[in-house]
Amino acid sequence: MTVFIRTTETSGMDRYSQEIAQRLTSPVLTVDRYDDSEEARARVVRQLARMAEVVHFPNQHFGAMALRTRRFIITVHDLERLMVSFDSEDPEDRANLVQDIAAIKQASHVIAVSQATKRDLIERMRVPEERITVTYNGVDHSVFRPHRVNGATPQFPFILYVGSERERKNLRRLLEAFAVVKRDARFAYLRLVKI
Repeated sequence: MTVFIRTTETSGMDRYSQEIAQRLTSPVLTVDRYDDSEEARARVVRQLARMAEVVHFPNQHFGAMALRTRRFIITVHDLERLMVSFDSEDPEDRANLVQDIAAIKQASHVIAVSQATKRDLIERMRVPEERITVTYNGVDHSVFRPHRVNGATPQFPFILYVGSERERKNLRRLLEAFAVVKRDARFAYLRLVKI
């Protein structure tokens, strides 16, 4: 039997796990992704040993748990932590990254959310292509649909950025690129909208 891990937080990857969990008929185990104490990890691993033949981890940040399970599938949203170094990472963050990388390499199967992520997995981590399936993130049209604000849509051309201001999102690079684009007279009226 396959058990899916549902996380409780509110970030994008956590929302992904929650949306999938709502639609599954197979067992789901809810965990706090940020409780990475040894006691919490051991408790989850024991539960999984009793419940599952295969575990589906909803993101690539479960290396410490995945490496203690017999068979697992892991969804990889991106490899940014592997590809970009962050000054704020402490030794524990780096140790977790090493485990996350090992888990991705040892997974029975990897779900990539884009062709770009699949390419990164093959080229940067040497994951065999036959062990990767691309499954794009879905859209719930009952939540995400065209919406008019005060009866009107924006009346100006814009580039839309949806995301946080965390360093890893590289908002600085977006602003730099947008400044370059704005120097071209053809794009003088273009605006950047961030939500």
